[in-house]
Amino acid sequence: MEFSLVALHRMDADLAAVLKTIGNLDQTALKGKNKDILIGFVQNLAGAVNKSQLLLKSAAAKVDDMKSDALNNQKTLIGLQTEVIQKKSEQLKSVETTVKEEIKTWAGVVTKSCSNMSTAIPKKLKELVSAAETAEDRSHNLVIFGATEEEDQDKEHTPVTDDMCVSKILDIVGLRCFVKHHRAGPKKAGQSRPLIVRMQEPYMVMRALANSKLLKETLCYRTCYLAPDRSPEQRAAHRQLITEMKKRREEQPEMYFFIKGGDVCCVERTVKQATDVALLGTVDDCFGESDIS
Repeated sequence: MEFSLVALHRMDADLAAVLKTIGNLDQTALKGKNKDILIGFVQNLAGAVNKSQLLLKSAAAKVDDMKSDALNNQKTLIGLQTEVIQKKSEQLKSVETTVKEEIKTWAGVVTKSCSNMSTAIPKKLKELVSAAETAEDRSHNLVIFGATEEEDQDKEHTPVTDDMCVSKILDIVGLRCFVKHHRAGPKKAGQSRPLIVRMQEPYMVMRALANSKLLKETLCYRTCYLAPDRSPEQRAAHRQLITEMKKRREEQPEMYFFIKGGDVCCVERTVKQATDVALLGTVDDCFGESDIS
């Protein structure tokens, strides 16, 4: 017997009809029944129970089939999601490779032409080519401000090298590896130079910047700040934004100001933002450093 709602209702009706034939099922009533009536009742009841058992087996089989189908559908869905993610990753990688090749090809052609016809090509075009190459190179760099240099550290404790510092900071923001690093600019007494860290891909720099707020939750690196490697022109523009932000902050101390998308924005100050602002002057001043190279 195959399970269905119709079969279930029919079985309920058959069982009710069997029970109705005997009436009251207490012991006294049953003793007063005719032997033939009791035999017929038992036979009908056994038939109803048998049908019920077959129906339950059919229902159990259907449940197993549904579970199996659900697992197969889930596996198929996971497979499709994995395939979609892989396709998107391949597309992004292809676009990134194409853009890099096009930029390098364009820069190479123009540079070669400049060497052959340097007197005929305007100076502005050379500057644009150089800017394009420099911008591509800077996109791999992450700048760490506030990392104490080894010679300035407390000699009573084990010194922390730049390698150790960079590795620990990258680990905090969710990254594991880097290409190289160096200190920027000449050494000045009582001042730690920014650390320039070369990453394998530009997206790693963006990821580190997005997670840089995690440094504030640490004890050793809460005074360290991360920034992109800006060009001299970008640093000059950023310093102007910082000057404007500080001015507006003095005029409206009840508001919380921040820089986003090349503009000075503001929202109502909260208790947490008030705490963040106490440290903001340090990071703003660091971002304006002019000796990064």
